[in-house]
Amino acid sequence: MPLAKINKLYTQLNMKCMNDKEYCLIMKPFTLALGILQGEDTCFYGTLLPILEILMAKTLAVKNGLSKMKGELPDIIVKAIKSRFAAILDSKNELLATVSLPMFKLRWVSEKPRKDYIKFLLIKECSSLSEKLPAQMPDPHQDAAAPTEDDFFSFDAQLDDSNLPMSVETEVIDYLRFAPVMKSLHQFPRVKKVARQYNAAAPSSTPDNK
Repeated sequence: MPLAKINKLYTQLNMKCMNDKEYCLIMKPFTLALGILQGEDTCFYGTLLPILEILMAKTLAVKNGLSKMKGELPDIIVKAIKSRFAAILDSKNELLATVSLPMFKLRWVSEKPRKDYIKFLLIKECSSLSEKLPAQMPDPHQDAAAPTEDDFFSFDAQLDDSNLPMSVETEVIDYLRFAPVMKSLHQFPRVKKVARQYNAAAPSSTPDNK
């Protein structure tokens, strides 16, 4: 909203008008957020949730730079954001879309209980998307070995797990610890499936839909 319209409201309420410095201070987080949402490299659906969380935090952080009469404005703005986006702030789809993007993962979440919940959602979703691997069949062309001394001295064989598929929980934990780069998804096939399913690039020509 332009400063002139805001000050018109303040005048009608018999309140001191907002100055340019205060207006810029309040609008800066919104300007940065809109710029990111309209960018070509950050147009994934999972980008929205971290931006909203950071936007609210940055909006509250400007309170100290406002006059006493305007000090409650950031709280009002954050309350409006929570009301407008209430349906997605804790939605399963939005949480999975965000956590499956390497650039975000759980880095945008500060509360441990919420981190644990989102991690649980990712493990559960990866489990549901996991494909059962066929059991390995013995090689029919392999000749039976002749009895040797090795057959006599038989000990418990050590399981070679180098070729076994990674468990879902291990994959998710390793993914969350890995570097925050998109190409890392190739190493985590289940998480990659989640990212593909819950993220879609929005056309840059329609910023109002982001």
